[in-house]
Amino acid sequence: MSGDEKRVKQWTVMLEYASFVGRLADFDVHYFSEWTVKTMKRRDLGLPGRPCYICGQLATLCARSKRHDLETIQHVMAERLATEIPTFTSER
Repeated sequence: MSGDEKRVKQWTVMLEYASFVGRLADFDVHYFSEWTVKTMKRRDLGLPGRPCYICGQLATLCARSKRHDLETIQHVMAERLATEIPTFTSER
């Protein structure tokens, strides 16, 4: 690891946490190491996994177990976006 990928991942994490809209993004950082493509993870920076938008638990656990149905996810996202972006309406 050269350190560049670490700085890029730190920057992408800052973008993701800058606002709710930023949290909708999921930036992956890939790099070459010993002729292999690797992925820089949050845990490589000593950070916890991303929280779930709905319940705050680890998002990976909620996604794997399909803890929240699509309708609930869409409803929560639309409400949050309407709060974050005044011109966004959840009635579409």
